[in-house]
Amino acid sequence: MSEPENITRFNQAVGMTLAVLYEEFPKRITLRVGRVLGLEVNEEDDLLDGSPIPARDGDGNQVTVTYDDLYFALNSVRWLADSGYLLAGQFRGPFFVDDVTLSAKGLELLKCVPSSVDPYASFGDELRTMARSSGQDAMSGLVSTALTTGFRLLVPGA
Repeated sequence: MSEPENITRFNQAVGMTLAVLYEEFPKRITLRVGRVLGLEVNEEDDLLDGSPIPARDGDGNQVTVTYDDLYFALNSVRWLADSGYLLAGQFRGPFFVDDVTLSAKGLELLKCVPSSVDPYASFGDELRTMARSSGQDAMSGLVSTALTTGFRLLVPGA
């Protein structure tokens, strides 16, 4: 049985977020929500009328992104903050989250070495590689494994 689409999209947004923050750690950054979607979105292109916003994908192709997509990604980042995986300041949706970095819990999760992948690569290393190679489907599975591992670390015997 396959995952519902919202869970796959969530895992991809979470994977991209964690990959960005792992690469930037320990800096606190302003996270551009389009980056969570693997897109370069210029908020100045927003016509403020709810219409799709022009963006560029990782290969430089012109695409569009909707407010629903941006808010989905923003809510995925908010979930990570609410769950203690990252620290965040102000959410300036749908485009920015200020003062974001991994929490101790998030960093510990990304330093874990899963047995299902390269035995020398951590979750963080694998996510960074997948984020750069647009391995979105593989990223979804890895994030699911990582979050399950994180839960097991927090709740011994689970």
